[in-house]
Amino acid sequence: DACYTDCMNVLMINTTPEDTGLNEAFSLIESTLKENGIHVFSVQIENRELHPCIKCGKCIRQRRCIYEDEVNSTASLAEQSDALIIGSSVIYSSIPYITVSFLQRLFYSASPKFAHKPAVSVTASRKGSAENASHQIISFFEMADMITVTDQKHNRVSKDRLYPEEAKHLENSVKRLIWLLES
Repeated sequence: DACYTDCMNVLMINTTPEDTGLNEAFSLIESTLKENGIHVFSVQIENRELHPCIKCGKCIRQRRCIYEDEVNSTASLAEQSDALIIGSSVIYSSIPYITVSFLQRLFYSASPKFAHKPAVSVTASRKGSAENASHQIISFFEMADMITVTDQKHNRVSKDRLYPEEAKHLENSVKRLIWLLES
């Protein structure tokens, strides 16, 4: 039921699908978007053996990464999307190296596909150590000239489950995202 041209499309990337709280957050976001007539492309990064960026520069000329994996297929979806949502778990107040590797390759090879689009970051942690991780994801948005959408607090959820207070902040961010898409 893809809608490429006649409706808004949001690309949601869950880089750690094993986190219950992040999955619940993404379910809430996806249902809210769909209730508002917005189509969702959902990508889950489950490949734990992604190549790191070797900064060969070939992606600049070829407009795609030299490694054939989730990065290129996600970049293709990014081109068709009007907004981006990235979710990641937090390890020692940082996003995991595999998430960093994926995002470096994705944004290095496909930055123009993201320019001027709104973006939301969601992080899942056991404690309140997610602020740095949120900033890591947001730095990719900034370097790609995207519009960062957030609530008064960073969109942090618990790894184990989505609590009502966290859901409220997520819903506020999604409402702002929808407003931007409809403006």
